[in-house]
Amino acid sequence: MLAAEKVRRAAAAAALEENRRRIASETAAKLAAEQAAAEAALVLVREKAALAEAAERVESQKALAARKAAAAEQAQRAEEAKRAKGAEAEAKQRAKQKDAADAKKAAKQEKKVRKKAPSAFQLQHEQEERAREEQRAEELRAKELAAEQERQRDALRAERRAVELMAAERESAELTRGGLSRSSSEVTASPALAQPDSAGRSQDSLVGEATLRGAMRSVSISEAPSSAQQVLTLANAGDITGRNGAPESSIGGETTCIVCMAAPKTHLAVPCAHQCACGACAAQMQLCPYCRAPVQAWFQVRVV
Repeated sequence: MLAAEKVRRAAAAAALEENRRRIASETAAKLAAEQAAAEAALVLVREKAALAEAAERVESQKALAARKAAAAEQAQRAEEAKRAKGAEAEAKQRAKQKDAADAKKAAKQEKKVRKKAPSAFQLQHEQEERAREEQRAEELRAKELAAEQERQRDALRAERRAVELMAAERESAELTRGGLSRSSSEVTASPALAQPDSAGRSQDSLVGEATLRGAMRSVSISEAPSSAQQVLTLANAGDITGRNGAPESSIGGETTCIVCMAAPKTHLAVPCAHQCACGACAAQMQLCPYCRAPVQAWFQVRVV
């Protein structure tokens, strides 16, 4: 029994020793692994710090290069501004010199013109002579136009007489054809009737052409402007509104609408800013009656 107890205790002690050794080896392995991980982390931290330092150095170098470039650009701009200012001052000086030279030249030219200019009496005489020549030319043109109109009227009267004569001949021919058709037979009547009918058609065409020519000439005579007549405007008609204090003109006067020429000018066109119409006329127009510009709106002007 004692021997067995000793053996059991020795076995237990050996197992405990073996367990202690195993735990010690595991602890040593864990410590070694943790130390290796710590060393690796330290290496990584050092590498990151080195990279950050390198990046900071690169950024600082870039910032320094950017500052140098900005300083160089600013210096270049200052130099260019200085050059531009100098060029502008030089251009102004040249412009002043040119203006002075032009003014001097214009003064000399004006002096020469004044020396060569005719007297007031001579100018008045020349103007009167030109006015007389223009009046004689107008009278001559008026006489020529009147003679031409008289010739056209004579030709129109002659054509009318010819038309009337042809119409009378046509009526007589129709009467003759009527008598012949009643007295002749059907065989002899058909060619006889065919021939007067063709003559009648030709006479009809002649009458139509003569009438058309007469109408065209009458229109040309009526539409021909007479240079001998004086051109009149509403200003020559005198007072047409009963207000002697506000004389009218060909565009509506100073105070009245230029469209109806009766109501006062109360509305202003936008954007041309012409105050030229009354309220009733402005409500019906989309174009300015003075300058024909499109109107966006009409404003009523109230003077206070």
